[in-house]
Amino acid sequence: MASLAQNLLELDSPAFKRATEAPFLELAGKGELEKEKLEVWLRQDRLYAQAYVKYAARVINGIDLGREVEGKGLDDRLLDLFLDALVNVRRELKFFEDVSQRYELDLSAKKESVGVKRYKELFVECSRVVGRTMMLEAMVLLWGTEKCYLTAWSHAGSFLSTSASSSSNAPHNLALTKEFIPNWSSPEFSDFVQRIEVLLEELWVNVPVEERDGAKRRVEELWGRILEVETEFWPEV
Repeated sequence: MASLAQNLLELDSPAFKRATEAPFLELAGKGELEKEKLEVWLRQDRLYAQAYVKYAARVINGIDLGREVEGKGLDDRLLDLFLDALVNVRRELKFFEDVSQRYELDLSAKKESVGVKRYKELFVECSRVVGRTMMLEAMVLLWGTEKCYLTAWSHAGSFLSTSASSSSNAPHNLALTKEFIPNWSSPEFSDFVQRIEVLLEELWVNVPVEERDGAKRRVEELWGRILEVETEFWPEV
């Protein structure tokens, strides 16, 4: 059976590129981003991360642990994955606060962006987990947002060696080039995204044949919405 993740990535390559190669990212990697542009994005990403915490908690609440001792069955591994996702994003929120304090970045957000609101809608929709078929959508959302995040910041990282302007030594740009980008494009994060993908594929294989066409339509629509929100999330520069 064809890989679900690969099919999604190839479904609309231009849209994936728009979602992960915004001009904001090139300036971030080159150390040429304006401080207020970075702060705008950080504030909204922090709100997104807070919503992610609640999303992961709701999905965990919906996982059927069963009454039999199965060792490391699929449900057990899904539980472990979402628990790790919850721990990771909590650590990420602390990382945001620590780096922003050291580099004098303002994280205070007065209102949510359209991107945050749309992501919160997706989080609510996809955490109504009832059975394995609906869990597939919850996993597509988890994989989709993390895959886009990793790809986007790896793209930004590809410009690190070209940082030569005087603005690249400004504290906020050093926060990006020395702290944020290495963290968000790290091998550890890449491994976590791959771990999500492995379980996503296992869920897909286990979708009953008679339900597969409907599930495929739903996850393709969901993937399109994820790419739209990701594209909208990047501030204009």
